[in-house]
Amino acid sequence: MSLERAVKHALKNPIKAKGRTSISRFGAIITDGFSTYYGWNSYRTHPLQAKFAAQTGTPEKIHVHAELSVCIQAAKTYLKYGKKSDLSGFRLYVARVLANGTPALAKPCDSCLAALIEFGINEVIYTES
Repeated sequence: MSLERAVKHALKNPIKAKGRTSISRFGAIITDGFSTYYGWNSYRTHPLQAKFAAQTGTPEKIHVHAELSVCIQAAKTYLKYGKKSDLSGFRLYVARVLANGTPALAKPCDSCLAALIEFGINEVIYTES
C-alpha cells in the first residue's frame, strides 16, 4: 500500500463541481495489511461528520470528507463481524488531487483529526504538494 495508490484512487473520485470552476478530489485508503477500504469526499452529509465538526467548531453542514468516509466503511465491516470499531491497527493514506490532476496538500482538518482519534488511528500519510 502506498500514497501513490491513494492518488490514483482520488483521480477516480466522481465528485463534480457545484457552481465552481475547480474542485479538489480527495481519496482515502485505510489498511491493516489484510483488509483494505477506500473512501472519497462527497457532497453528502453524515451525522458523524456533523458530530466531529461541532466538536471542533467547524460549520455543522459540512460534507463528508474522505477520511471519515473510509473510517465509517471499515468500522461498519468490523461491527458486522462482531468486532470492535477500533481501527488502531490501520494505516490511513489520504490524497488530494486538483482539477488539473496534480496532487496537493491533503492534511486532515480538525474535524477529521477528531474522528481519527476516536477511531484509534494514529498513523496518517497524506499528499503534501
